[in-house]
Amino acid sequence: MRRTGEASVHGRFALGAVVLAAVIVSASESQALIIGNSAVPGTGGVDQNSINTTAPADDPGWHNSSASRSAIYLGDQWVMTATHVETGSIVLPSGEYPVVPNTETVLDNPSTFLGRSLSSKSDIKLYRIGLHPTTGLTPEQMDSSIKAITIAPSTPSVGTEVLAIAAGTTRRVHPSNSNGAWRFDASYNLTGDAAAPNRGYLTESPAVREKAWATNRIASPSQLPSTVNNATNAILEIPDLNDTIGVATSFDQRYNDDGSEIVSPFPATDFEFQAFGGDSGGPVFAKNSAGAWELFGVFHGIYLNSGQSASAPVPVYGNHSGISDLSTQAYYDQIADLRASNEYSIIGDMDLDGIVSGEILGETATGDLARIVDNYGMTHAEQDAQAWVHGDLNMDGVTDIGDFVLWRGAAAGAVSVQQFALAVGSSSIAVPEPGMLALALSAMAAGGGRRRDC
Repeated sequence: MRRTGEASVHGRFALGAVVLAAVIVSASESQALIIGNSAVPGTGGVDQNSINTTAPADDPGWHNSSASRSAIYLGDQWVMTATHVETGSIVLPSGEYPVVPNTETVLDNPSTFLGRSLSSKSDIKLYRIGLHPTTGLTPEQMDSSIKAITIAPSTPSVGTEVLAIAAGTTRRVHPSNSNGAWRFDASYNLTGDAAAPNRGYLTESPAVREKAWATNRIASPSQLPSTVNNATNAILEIPDLNDTIGVATSFDQRYNDDGSEIVSPFPATDFEFQAFGGDSGGPVFAKNSAGAWELFGVFHGIYLNSGQSASAPVPVYGNHSGISDLSTQAYYDQIADLRASNEYSIIGDMDLDGIVSGEILGETATGDLARIVDNYGMTHAEQDAQAWVHGDLNMDGVTDIGDFVLWRGAAAGAVSVQQFALAVGSSSIAVPEPGMLALALSAMAAGGGRRRDC
């Protein structure tokens, strides 16, 4: 069972402004996963600007993660991202998949959390994508490495190591400092002074978008500034965004300039991440007690250090990332309900363009109606996207008169049963009785129509 903490406390003011993880100044697509360098100073082990751009050895879902915008393909044509990220096509290793219009669902919030009223909608959304435009296949059919993503049923505890994947601009490391970090003064201005108190990174300019993975650990929610939080969760209240129940990670430095390792409270991971200048909607995974990866959230916002400007920030150690907690009961249940649905668009839309179309010209069907006529009698072993696009709207395992009735209702009766019968080559199709449309059965004469398997 999913559990939520009891006590409510306010986070301490350890950090400064909070900004969108999708952008710094204005809304646009997500960008930039900053990866901290863990090389020991003086070893010459500074990594290049672009790192971790192929799947990790222990992969939670690289082939499910989009390279065009930070988003995660859950399977069965469902994509998840942050609500404030633009809905659109995603690019997976197997190709680009178009969005199915009018399928976006923004998850509802509970009315209150930890005694605080929440916005009615969250900053988490799901939407459907269509088939591969060239092959007509699903991502799973195109790529055997696609995973069926499991949603975590419980919040990862503080200190749990997590792995994130996001599509964004590459970092820019210092060309001569042994640990690759740049130095920033107390006002977070770039400086060459070795005594400067802050370390961090710059981003490439002009920006080069690149999908990468990195790691971190769950931090105490009390580290987020001015948030309502308990031992496990905080309310992510980010300006101009819907409220979201979530968790935090901290961008921690592994080594001091003198080579001493920083180990309190937890050492930085080998590829420490900080969301920056983008990344909203990028998936974050944690392992369950059995050692299997689960998706527990996506990126939403960046929490800057105290005194750091939100108008021109730089990613520095001490920054935090706000990540949704999908195990929150309200979110978890809504996601499960959506994924249980076998409607891949609005009823009647079988070519997945977001509208219901079709007519019969002579004896030839057009638009969505052609999907039923051309596949009349086809049987389907699975209730999946392929069954839908081949005309099985009611998912009863066969494309037949019942599917035409559903299409006709959505198309406002544009085509008569008699016209449909002529188009499919049968004169023995029965007209379903009023009130029985959902149970309409094929009355094709034996051998009088086309019937074939998928």
